Amino acid sequence: MNHRRAIITPRLKNLNADPADVNNYRSISNFTFMSKVVERLVCRQIIAYVNKHNLFFSLQSAYRKYHVTETSVLKLACDALPAAYRGDMSHF
Repeated sequence: MNHRRAIITPRLKNLNADPADVNNYRSISNFTFMSKVVERLVCRQIIAYVNKHNLFFSLQSAYRKYHVTETSVLKLACDALPAAYRGDMSHF
């Protein structure tokens, strides 16, 4: 069976950089299409498991459907503004 491996290709960081200096290179990884598909499938399975077992923090926005950074900002504003109007100290 023929197994493909990711190819790591060194590239100069800057076209004017000295090619003799190893520090002027960065590595570029060319993953195959299938590895990206498998990564997405595994990610979906993990998120489904975490959702099913309620392992996400209730206010977490990342990696959750219908939760975006605006959700976090709104939560912060809804908590902080009333506290500020009451003269309470808010620490976030």
